[in-house]
Parts: sequence; structure tokens; C-alpha cells
Amino acid sequence: MMPLLTYPLALIALAAVPALAAIYFLRNRYRRHTVSSLIFWRAQARVKEGGMKRDRLQLPWVFFLELLTLLLLVCAATGPRWQTPRTVRPLIVVLDNSLSMRAGLPAEQPRRLAEAALKNLLHERRFRSVRAILAGPAPRMAPGSGEIPGAVNDLTAAWTCQEPNAALDQAIVLATEIGRREADILVLTDHDPANPLTQNSRVRWLAFGRKRPNHAFVNARRSPYLQEDRCLFEVANFSPDSRQVVLSVRHGSNEVRQTDLNLMPGQIEKVIMNVPAQGWPMEATLSDDALAEDNRVILAPPVRKKVRVKTSLSDPVAARLVDRALTASGLRAPVNEPPEMIIHQSSQKVMEPEAWDLRLIQETPAATYTGPFVLDSSHPLGAGLNLDGVIWSGPATHRAGGVPIISAGNIPLLTSDEDALGRHHLSLAIDLDRSTLATSPNWPVLFWNLLSWRIAESPGLKEVNHRLGTDVEVTVASATASVIEPNRVVRQIQVRSNPVLFRPEQTGLHALITDRSTNVFAVNFLAPEESNLSGCATGEWGGGGQEEDIRYEYESVLWLFLLLALIMMAWHLYVLARSPVAT
Repeated sequence: MMPLLTYPLALIALAAVPALAAIYFLRNRYRRHTVSSLIFWRAQARVKEGGMKRDRLQLPWVFFLELLTLLLLVCAATGPRWQTPRTVRPLIVVLDNSLSMRAGLPAEQPRRLAEAALKNLLHERRFRSVRAILAGPAPRMAPGSGEIPGAVNDLTAAWTCQEPNAALDQAIVLATEIGRREADILVLTDHDPANPLTQNSRVRWLAFGRKRPNHAFVNARRSPYLQEDRCLFEVANFSPDSRQVVLSVRHGSNEVRQTDLNLMPGQIEKVIMNVPAQGWPMEATLSDDALAEDNRVILAPPVRKKVRVKTSLSDPVAARLVDRALTASGLRAPVNEPPEMIIHQSSQKVMEPEAWDLRLIQETPAATYTGPFVLDSSHPLGAGLNLDGVIWSGPATHRAGGVPIISAGNIPLLTSDEDALGRHHLSLAIDLDRSTLATSPNWPVLFWNLLSWRIAESPGLKEVNHRLGTDVEVTVASATASVIEPNRVVRQIQVRSNPVLFRPEQTGLHALITDRSTNVFAVNFLAPEESNLSGCATGEWGGGGQEEDIRYEYESVLWLFLLLALIMMAWHLYVLARSPVAT
């Protein structure tokens, strides 16, 4: 119970107790009066209660009833509360969903220890409601959370611990907003808080981690290189001592290479190798250690897309220059039907179902421009172009149509126009006989940009090897697509605009299925900060609660004291009513 002096109403009620005692103590003390005779008195016996002398105090029952009533009112004025086994506060649990929670043997994993601690807490103490927040790169509510307290298994069913990092600070902010500053927040993780928590904080931080030596893949790439694929692996040693790590690379069912790596503490070793450009994934593994998930990567075959280009040029010089540029780019497909890019000199736009077109325009009279040229370097066609020193023969007057990419003052030289179907119609106004653009490095660069842009806008994946926690970008021609995850779960993707971005939640091989094709891509765990277990710790921080919030832990029993006081008052009236009246 809180100190009595902090309650003015209780002090006022308490002052009535001695006043009541004084009334009953002094009610039998009379003044002495002199009379002439006692003949008319029926009884001359001396009344024991009379006189100025003090005799033994004899108190009636009503005095004790009144005294008890006053004491009950004094207690009620203090606002009495008692702590109940079921707190009136809700509980919000922040679950660290990063991969480091699965480090160590199964019985020693921080996730197992944290789940056991949560079960003990919910067994010992009842909360008004229990909710859970999964702390990954972006915190989100866990399935099974709600106002009604659920079982631990329901709250932790989605606690897979497969995220590349855990934004615990953002999760605590989310928990504070959801709890409206009235909820207890419990953080279950494997490291200490970045910012110190005071003992008066409503946040209770429990860590179950332990420093462990670990090595891991921190980077892995596979890219096309001539007629082969070039692979890059980066292996880091996050241990305080030197370690010998075995790197094994398998291509299909064949072992391509096995390398022994001697890594110093904190060292990152790069391994580069060329492998055959086959159409199946390649798997690389490291020796076993405290964390198994970062010892394996799968690299899918890189995308080798090419563009079906159809040329229809009447000028033999232009046809020869364009053909040389397309061949130098290495992105032209050996066939041109059905075309994806049409290069022509006709006066009209070419309308093919899925084809873009580049129109070469040679106008007369022509003007010669030596710069400076206005170049949109943010456009895909403008990447890598440097027109300093280029002589360009083009139109002498302004010609409207399309978005200018290269201009000479207000004269557009290269423009792009997109129709309602997403096809781009390009116009290149140039006299190749009087220009030096075709003899400069900008000419093959321009066509490489053109074909690369067309590949990027074609349906399919742009990259096939991704890090866990990053978005996969894909262009889909249909309205829907589906992804088959490594656990055989099919995930539907709604296509509202292209390109479509979605984020895988598992590592391993995935299959993207559309109505036209099936694409395979790989997702790997490559997170150096999470693979470094040297910052893990065990301990408890915060969770004391502020003094003004103690009322949320207790239930008011004011009604009980008031009810007892009313009973005492009713009993007092009953006693007075049954007492004989003196005559």
C-alpha cells in the first residue's frame, strides 16, 4: 500500500477517528447542580455514569460499528489495489528472425532457448493479450497474434529465423505504437541492445546468444564469360584464430574443384574459376561449423538472352555499318523471326506484334553539328556515350515527335516514342556519309545499349542469382505468375505493372512460371554481418517499469472497502432501530 500521507482524503477521514472517540469519552461527564430536595425523584440511587469522577469507560456496540466504518473509509480513500495473477497489461513479443538465431547445436540454438523462456513466462504469468512481431529487414506481425492470448506454438509458427538481418529498433517502435505505451515489450534475440536500456523501461531484452567461431560465404556470383561461365566466391573467417576451410564446387553431379583455404582471423579469400556454360545450377559448400546455412550457395546459369534483329536498309553503307555494330555487340540472335527489333529506313513506323523499330532518317537539306550535344545520360541509350569531337550531319530544322535523347541545341537527333502496347519507336536522324559517329566508339556502344535495353524490357528475369533479403525483378507479359519455392509451396504473384518486384523468403532454387516460360533462379544467404557471431551475448536488460505505470499491474479493490463500509452503516442503523427508547 502506498504511503498514507500522500492521500489528503485519507488524512481527513483519519482525523474523524479521535473525534469519535472524544464524543464517546466525554458523553458521560456531567456538571454538578444544587437542588433543594430529591423528594420528587423516583430513584435516589446514584447513577454510576454520572458525576465529575472518571470511572471505567463502557462503550456501546454502535461505537465500534462507527469506528470500523471510519477505518474502512480511510482505507478506501488511499485507493487500495492488489496484484492479480492476470495482469491488465498486454504483452508484445519481438522475435529476432535473423539466421544467427539458429547457430550452434539444436539444443543450444538461441531460438530454442528463447522459445523455452517465452513458454515459462506465459506459464507463470497471465496477460490480457499476447502478440508477436517478427523482426526481419522489415518488421511484421506474426500470424496467430491477436487480442486473445494464444499458445506459444501459434505465435512462433512463423518464427523461421531465415532473414539476413533483424531491424529490432524498428520492431520495438512498431510494438510501442501498437501497445499505445501500455504494453509490456519482450525482445528475444541473441545479442545485447545497441542502445542501453534503463531499468525503468517497459522493454525487457533477453539475449541467448554465444560467441562462436564461424566461416561463411559473403559473396558469390556467376556471369557469362565468352563461351564459359566465370564464378566468383568470397569466403570470410569470422573466428579469433586461423582456420583451414575446404571449398568444394560441384557442377551437376560432378565435382569441379576442391580447394583448401587457410584463412587468418578476419580474412576474406577470393576464389575465381571458369566452369562450362551448362544449363544446370552449380553448388559450392564449405566445411561444417556453427552456422550451416551460410556454408552453401547455389548459382543458377546466367541469363544469355539475345535479340532477334531484322534489318531492312536500302542504303548499302548504312546496312554495312549497322551489321558491323550488331555483330560487335554480341547480343544479336542467329535468327530474326519473329523479330524483336526492326531497323529500317521507311517513312512509317513498323507495327509488329512484339517488335521495336529503329528508323534511320537522312533528310535534306542537312546541317553539320560539331557540338556541344545535349545527351540524356540517364536514358538506357545514353549510357557510356561521349560525343565530344563527333561531327554529326542531321536535319537543319526542328522536327517534332518523340522524347529527345540526343539533341543539337533544339534540334532532336535521336528520339524515342512509346505506344500503348509498350513498344518503342526510335528515330535516328543522321547522314552517315557526312558524319563521324559511325567511325567512333560511340557507334557500337549505341547499338549495344539498344539491344541491352530491348533485353531488359523483354519478358523474363534480369538476374538469376540473388541475395536473401533483396527483390527479384522480372518482366511478365501475362496478368499472373507463380513461384515454386524450395519447399514446393506455390506462391502467386499479381502483375499490375512491369517490371514486377517480389522478395523470396527462402534460400535455394526457385522456379518462376508464366504462361509462356519457366525460369529458374537461386537465392543465397550472403550476409557478412549476420554470419559474424563474435557479437552474440547472453543477458537481460531493462524491464523494470516506471512508478507511474505500476497501476497497470494491480487491480483496484476500492469497491470492496466501500461495500464493507455500507454494510457497517446499515448494521449501525439496525442496532439503533432495535435499541429501547428511554422513558
